[in-house]
Amino acid sequence: MFIFRLSVSTLLIFSSISLIGCSESVVKRMDSANHGGISQTDIDLMIHKAKAAERVRVQAEYKQQVVRASVFAHLKKMNLPVLAGNCIVRVTVPAQTLSSDTKVQISEQRESYRAAICKKHFTVKNIIKVQASLHDKGYLTSEKVTRSNLLNGLWDDRTQRAMLTYQKENGLAYGVEEVEWTLESMKSLNLL
Repeated sequence: MFIFRLSVSTLLIFSSISLIGCSESVVKRMDSANHGGISQTDIDLMIHKAKAAERVRVQAEYKQQVVRASVFAHLKKMNLPVLAGNCIVRVTVPAQTLSSDTKVQISEQRESYRAAICKKHFTVKNIIKVQASLHDKGYLTSEKVTRSNLLNGLWDDRTQRAMLTYQKENGLAYGVEEVEWTLESMKSLNLL
């Protein structure tokens, strides 16, 4: 909604097109006499009402966004049973480097075994939480798809690639044959 503040002379131009050919004295007399039927007080009141209505609308929208954000933050953590992370999976552990100007390699890339979330806990709710966390960190994105369509609860190729990319770029262990939900990855995603 755009709000314009019109001066009385501008209002006269819009309201009385027939005055265009009149002399300046006629326009001045009309300007000082009745302002074309609308007083400046009425114009100010209309502007004030429009601003107040817009302020109320923006405040209501902001409250809705705050509620959605707080609900989503509470839902983000996975609610898993105690034994959910008792599955041992074979993973590739990336080479470890010392972070400095010159990269000094501490260890080689190797295969190992790590604790992971068992496959039976790959529920729609948990997948949505993983997708949301990957999306928030910028790994699950698409120009063609909206955020709500990205968080579909399906462990599809797009989500697997995003998880694998996240694990590799952050130096986390990743699955040898398939993408695994290792406990370290879930903690890194702030889901545990």
